Amino acid sequence: MTLNYSLQLTEQINRLIREDLLGLFKTYYPQEKLLEYRQNTSKRDRIYNEETTLLTMLITAVQSDKSLQNSVNIYAGIHTSNISKIQRSIEEANAKERAKDKSEGVKKGRPKKYNPRIAKSKLKAISTNTGSYTTAKQRLDVEMVKMVYEESANFENIKIDKQWKGMDVVITDGTYIQMQDSKELRELYEVKSESEQYKTGYPQALLQVMIEQGSGAIKHFELGSRHVSELELVSRILPKVKKGTLILADDLYNSYAIFHLIRKQGLEIIVPGKRVRSYKVIKKISTGDEIVEINKTFHPEWLPKEEKLPSSILMRRLAFEDPMQPGKQYVMFTSILDEKINMAEIVSKYFTRWDIEISIREMKTIMDINVVRSKKPDMVIKELLTTFIAYNLIRKIIATTTENSGFSPKGVIIQEYLETGKTILMDKKGRIYQRWSPGRIAGAPETDNVTQNSRKTRAAL
Repeated sequence: MTLNYSLQLTEQINRLIREDLLGLFKTYYPQEKLLEYRQNTSKRDRIYNEETTLLTMLITAVQSDKSLQNSVNIYAGIHTSNISKIQRSIEEANAKERAKDKSEGVKKGRPKKYNPRIAKSKLKAISTNTGSYTTAKQRLDVEMVKMVYEESANFENIKIDKQWKGMDVVITDGTYIQMQDSKELRELYEVKSESEQYKTGYPQALLQVMIEQGSGAIKHFELGSRHVSELELVSRILPKVKKGTLILADDLYNSYAIFHLIRKQGLEIIVPGKRVRSYKVIKKISTGDEIVEINKTFHPEWLPKEEKLPSSILMRRLAFEDPMQPGKQYVMFTSILDEKINMAEIVSKYFTRWDIEISIREMKTIMDINVVRSKKPDMVIKELLTTFIAYNLIRKIIATTTENSGFSPKGVIIQEYLETGKTILMDKKGRIYQRWSPGRIAGAPETDNVTQNSRKTRAAL
């Protein structure tokens, strides 16, 4: 059997496993770019190679049981089901080649071997031990995972209404996630008492996310300790955001330094102005709609000292009666100075920030990442990346399947069919249980001789 055919069969095995693992994600998974990436990084083809490891992590991300054992069981089942397919393919190919050789006449010399050169591990059932899979996850190239994540967040080829006044719109916010109690994670994400500076509870991280309005895609994220400001994390994200993008945020982001960074990166922002801020009116557009000059405030600790703040910034101040609380004044600040976009449009746009389908906290619950299961910092990043890849691919499926229907990807489709807000029962290994075990039933017969003997020993003592 020729070497080329052996390689062809090996690729066929990988393709079958890939397709079974991907399932509904197949259409939107960036397979071509991934193959191109793998060609540029020559690595050994293992049972848990980089592709199958990533796909196993991806399919696990949408499972209620995210334990290592469940991941291995899923992959082992798919691998075993494909062995018979490959063996039939080999037998058929061998029969055809023998028939061809026979018709052309038998050649002299050493008898021809028809068996292809395929690793034995490809054609036998794999162990359900989690050791190999754990090692493969550690070996997985994080840059490759980031590439797949960035492709999953790209909705350019999907026809959905995700722009406002020619601008892409993203919503940003931060949320806390709990981590495993390991030495490595404590060094980076330990929680300290503000007064006594001692460790309290499990490590926790602050997850800062930007979600695209309309598609619901997780476009960008940063991770920091609980003691890092959301503003510092968002300042790391801003250089990655597409120029001209509009950001919707809460009052925390009503910050002079953030306004400066928004201007510097060519972005726009709308934030509420709950805090009293001094300003000078430059131009009155209409009642409650003014262009104002805001003077420089203090230099925040999270902003690098080399980042020089300008002496003043022009912003647009909107003041109106709160529609939810008649008689109460509401203030907003925005960097949008274009007077063609009137006050009512800006205010209406900001109030879409609370759309439930792109709520960051809902996303955290949907993908079940309230507790991250990895115990090392690099594995935490890989776990989050694969979780967000799965979430973005689900969003792509929703956007495509609702394109010509009466539904919209802006609707609460996921929440309608997914139970949220439920109590998560999980042991230290990250295994999920539906309920706690009640233990041995009182009065139940003891068939285990070891248990009976141990009780007799305790009674004698």
